[in-house]
Amino acid sequence: MDTKIFSLQKRRLRERRLTDKDSVVNHFFGVLVECRASW
Repeated sequence: MDTKIFSLQKRRLRERRLTDKDSVVNHFFGVLVECRASW
């Protein structure tokens, strides 16, 4: 369980290194997928 959370944090740190534009686009698609899943 701890290793899973640790790998998740590492992935978030890697994603944070992307440019602001990429992170905004990824966030937008993430919200879009969540909205479609809730339909």
